Formats: sequence, structure tokens, C-alpha cells
Amino acid sequence: SQYLFLGGDFQSINVIADKLECDRNGSVEVKEWMKDGGYSYYRAGTGAESAWPYPARPTNSDYLQIPPELIAMLDRFLAEFNAADANTSGASSDSMLIVRMIRYFNNRFKYSLEVNRPPEQEPVTYFLSTSRQGHCELFASAMTLLLRRQGIPARYVTGFICEEKHPYGNYYVSRLGNAHAWLEAYPRDLGRWELVEPTPPSGVPNFHHKWGLTEQWGDRFSQLMRETLALLRRGVVA
Repeated sequence: SQYLFLGGDFQSINVIADKLECDRNGSVEVKEWMKDGGYSYYRAGTGAESAWPYPARPTNSDYLQIPPELIAMLDRFLAEFNAADANTSGASSDSMLIVRMIRYFNNRFKYSLEVNRPPEQEPVTYFLSTSRQGHCELFASAMTLLLRRQGIPARYVTGFICEEKHPYGNYYVSRLGNAHAWLEAYPRDLGRWELVEPTPPSGVPNFHHKWGLTEQWGDRFSQLMRETLALLRRGVVA
């Protein structure tokens, strides 16, 4: 990929490349990247992951855009949502509304990789109105649109979840199975971007991989070789 995988609160990047381009949503694209030099990024602390904090005050309509043909369907779903939870219609804040909507998805929808959608039907429409089951991309897409419909800026995010520490090495491992989709929302009562996870817990990638002895040391050796090659390319060691 020409895009770097970064935490939302990254502050600086160390990479051998001709040029980096970062858009307003925190996507960093590399031009003429020497990939065998690897890359590192730095953040202020070691706490929980956080969302990309810009734009600090989203006023651009991009974060509220909805395809016109989906508005009626979203309104029907929101009417059902409000009727199911009487407290929702009188929610005192955006952040409370987000919590209630996550709970609604967890209680009334099912995570599934089997999506037998008719080819002529729009995916989010089918998910919200018919199947009530789907994978993380559908949960994240649907909630992004539902929040936007209620005036809450939101954006769809994809990447990898990285919370599996190697048994012996001082590093974390992320696998293809850790690919995931979620969203970032801007609750107006908080005044900042927040990570939002609408996918039920059963659909969030599992980090508890059972390592075999050969796999443990094979991965550790491979990581050391990659790290050594990166240090050579960067001129740190000769």
C-alpha cells in the first residue's frame, strides 16, 4: 500500500521517501517510498487509541453528506429507533445518542459474514431494513449515515486493529484477520472527534491467537531481520 497505517493521534513520521501527503482526514500517502527502510510514527503518550483530531471544528458539509435516495429509508429507521427507546428521542446530547445507537445495534442486529443481498438492492438499505445482519463495513457505513442524518459529523474509517503482543518480542502483531471498519464522529457536546465502534463484540477481530513454538520464533526472527534491514537502509548501523 502507498498509505501508512497510523494511529489517529500521530504527531510525526520517520520514513525514507520523497514526499508525504496528508489529507484533512489523516490519510498519509507516500511518494517514492523505500519500503525496506520501514517507517515509525510517534505519538504523545501510550494511552488508548484516539481519533484523528482534525478538522478541529468540522463545518464542511462533507461530513454530513447523504445520498438523497437513502434519506427516506434512514428516516424510517430512525423513527423505529426512537420508538423502541423512548429516551432516545429526548436525548440530551450527541454522545448519549451515540451510546444508545450502539446499544441498539448490539441488541437487535447480528454480526455475519454471509450477506446474501439481492444485486439490485443498495447494501445499507438491505442491511437496515431487511437482513439486520452483516459485517463491520455495513455496521460502520450505516451508523455513519444515521449520525449524519441527525446532524452529527461522521466519517467512515478502515484499518487494522493491533492489540496482540508477541509472546517474547517487544512488539505487537497485526494480521489480515485484524482488518476492520469503524467510524469517527464529532459529538457536538464534546467538541472533539471520537472513535465509535458499532459492530457487535462478536464481529471485532479476536486478538487471542494461540502461538505455536515454531511460529513464535519464526516471527521473531523475521521481525529482527526486517528491523535490521530498516536500520541499515536508514544508516543507523553499517
